[in-house]
This record gives sequence, C-alpha cells and structure tokens, in this order.
Amino acid sequence: VGFVLAPQGQVGRVAQGVGATTIFTPPLMVEIGAQWIASGTIQALVDWQRREVSERAHLLRQILGNGIKFRIEPHAMHTWIQLPKPWHPSDIVEAGRRRGLSLSQTEAFCVGIREPDAIRLALCGPVSRSRYEEGLRRLADALAAGPEFTATMV
Repeated sequence: VGFVLAPQGQVGRVAQGVGATTIFTPPLMVEIGAQWIASGTIQALVDWQRREVSERAHLLRQILGNGIKFRIEPHAMHTWIQLPKPWHPSDIVEAGRRRGLSLSQTEAFCVGIREPDAIRLALCGPVSRSRYEEGLRRLADALAAGPEFTATMV
C-alpha cells in the first residue's frame, strides 16, 4: 500500500498512473495505512526508524572507522563501503559467507554501470542492534585478515 500527495492539478494524472500499475489493493491494508497516518503512528515509526539508523551509523563509524572509507547520507538505509586493495567485491562476499554473513554481489545494485570496488551495506538488515554490531565485527575481521588467494594448477 502506498499513498501519494500529488501536486495541485495533477491528481487525475497520478490516479491514472497508479490505476494502470496496480491490480487491487486490499481495502483492509488501505484502512490500516489511513488510520496510522491519521493517528500519528506513521510519524512515530518514522521517528523511531531515524533514531535507529542514526545509532547503527554510529556503530558503523566505531567499528569500521579505522581506515575503511564509507559515506552515510542522513537517514539513508544503506552505505557503500569502499574496499581497500587488493579486495574485490566477490572476494569479500565469499569471506563474509565463511564468517556467517550474508553479503550480496555488488552488481545486483549496479545495473548498467561499472561495478565499484565497494560493497553495499544495509544499516537495518539485522532485526536487532546487537546482531548488526556482531555482523560489523565479523566484517571488520574479514577485512583485516585480507582476501584469501587460491591458486589452481592445471
């Protein structure tokens, strides 16, 4: 369910666009959304989420702030972590997997552009802040250990 605040005079066009891209929105979900907006519940949830993102960004700076480059936009739900040499995104995905982390290949987020030497890190993926912190520590350990090079002899 989504809600759109259309500019004056554009409500009809926006309604047509929404109608053309949706099949059916369950009335109960619309009613719940409308009630949450009217009661202030949505604003309370947004405020909570902004505080949580801020706390998690603080943890990220504490744990990975030594020599690892990244930039966090205010209220962003993710950041890009620049990988130090000689890391490649696929190497850190594999190193993370061995440490129990679920990292995605970078190209999943870079459609049509060159893959950066970075990984995209969700700030709110893990449900609890303690699991997020543990994941950051495992990622920091992997980065500190460096990539494992394997040679294949043919």
